Amino acid sequence: MTTLEQLIQVARDTKMTDCQREQQRQSFAFGNTHFENETITRETVSRASQILKEQQDAAKFGSQQ
Repeated sequence: MTTLEQLIQVARDTKMTDCQREQQRQSFAFGNTHFENETITRETVSRASQILKEQQDAAKFGSQQ
C-alpha cells in the first residue's frame, strides 16, 4: 500500500466530532462568502452560525409544546 493509499484509508476511518464538523462548515462558508464579499469575516460567519442555531433550537423546542 502506498503512502497515498494509507492516507486515504486514514481519512476514511476518521470520524469528525460535532465541533470539528461545525468548524469545517464555518470555514467553508467563510471561504465562499469572503471570495464574493471581502467585508465578510470569520467573526461574521461565526455570529450568523450562532443565530441560525438559536433559531433552529427555538423552532424545535417551540414545536414540541
